[in-house]
Amino acid sequence: MSSSVSSSIMSFDKTRDTTAFIPDNGAELRDAPMSSESLIPEPARRRSSPAARSALIVLACVVALSVPLQVHFVRNLSPDVHSDLYSPWMGTRALLHHVDPYSPTLTARIQGDMYGHPLAPGDPHDPEAFVYPPWVAFPLAPFTFVAWPSVEWLFAILTPLVILATLWAWMRFCTPGFARAASVAICVLVLACWPAVWGCYQRQPSLFVIAAIAFSLLLFRQARDVASGILLALATVKPQLVLLIAAWLFALALGHRRWRFVTSFLASLASLVGASALLFPGSIMHWIHAAIAYTHAAGKVSLLTHLLGPRLGLFADLALLAALGLRLWKLLPSSSDTPAFVNAAALILAVTTCLIPGNAWLLFNNLLLVPAVLLLFSLPAGTQFPQLLQTLAGLALLLALLVTPICAGIGALTGYRFDLVMPPFLLNYLLPIPLTAAFFFFLPAANQMPE
Repeated sequence: MSSSVSSSIMSFDKTRDTTAFIPDNGAELRDAPMSSESLIPEPARRRSSPAARSALIVLACVVALSVPLQVHFVRNLSPDVHSDLYSPWMGTRALLHHVDPYSPTLTARIQGDMYGHPLAPGDPHDPEAFVYPPWVAFPLAPFTFVAWPSVEWLFAILTPLVILATLWAWMRFCTPGFARAASVAICVLVLACWPAVWGCYQRQPSLFVIAAIAFSLLLFRQARDVASGILLALATVKPQLVLLIAAWLFALALGHRRWRFVTSFLASLASLVGASALLFPGSIMHWIHAAIAYTHAAGKVSLLTHLLGPRLGLFADLALLAALGLRLWKLLPSSSDTPAFVNAAALILAVTTCLIPGNAWLLFNNLLLVPAVLLLFSLPAGTQFPQLLQTLAGLALLLALLVTPICAGIGALTGYRFDLVMPPFLLNYLLPIPLTAAFFFFLPAANQMPE
């Protein structure tokens, strides 16, 4: 029963590039002519079944049909008058008019526009302060010349398109060779899942940052280093999302002497920071102080700290970082076109979801888990313990996909008001833990060459 749960969530029809999940252990293996199936032992091969494909399609249809209910639910849930885009939009306008966007005055104005009044000290609502680095003004500047209602409508159209483009990039990056029906079902599932619906409704800038990360990794894998470096630099408007993956890509580029990526990334980042310092004097230091204050005021800490408390949470975060470093050392790819590179990137993004400061209202960041999910449920069967973790992760993913549609339906029928901090929704918030653990422990089996 348990194995059927994970297989029915993500059992894909592999028709090409089965070797994408076999690590590169030498030129002789890489250059030797062999079929894809000859690299995978018979017991480890996964054959898609019509029942599994049908279950995936039915699940996608159920989640997709629940989108109107989810939208109705989020309208009752969110007290904000405006979306999450309003704060960076207002901050950008302030920067362009040489007004300090990190000042209490502007924060009070944003709160007044969003909540109808400035928040009192100790108010549990998000402070909605502008805490983006000042170079976010460069990509947002053109939209400040458009009235806010038009900007909201424009981004309401752009955000689902960006999610679909990001998913296309992840599927190209992971290259598991999905069949057409499975690909469509996955697109529907990701677009209709709660993190995506919530992110689209809030017009969350994180969706664009995740897209920049996805395309930067895809371009890096394709050795298109200049474009990859530029996109990665632009993604630093959300430093907490990009820090780990940027550090790893930069170190990898240095080790492999990919100077075009190094130069492109450093030059782009230096241009953004330098132009911010030149055009908006003092804004960088103001941003650092505002970001620290905002994190404390909003109670945003890592997922493990929420679960274990400040001291044990900090220890767990450091332990996870140390374990990630050891695993990356074992996965160290000989080049960016190897499966080790793909696995390592997906693992870093999964760990990022566990470490970034956040709370139950920032579930859109769970879209960083997409490459780990695509890989985890496409890898050959491993030993008993990793297989158990994979099954548990599949069950957690299934529950996370269904809990919001069910609760939204109950709320629509009964009028009961759910909250994101209630136990059912905590399944979505805690989802990074089982998925990261399963992917973390599954990788050794996935990166062993068969005899």
